[in-house]
Amino acid sequence: MGGYVVARSWGGKLLPKTRATMDNSALFWHYVTLQGLAIAVLPRLLA
Repeated sequence: MGGYVVARSWGGKLLPKTRATMDNSALFWHYVTLQGLAIAVLPRLLA
């Protein structure tokens, strides 16, 4: 996702009024973070 955002920025397509790229990247980042925390915590709780 970071590479995609950088490519759009270099291409001049990352504008303040078109926030979808940044919003979707932020949502994906938070999802991956929560998934990683769940993977780290659940085995400890179940063991």
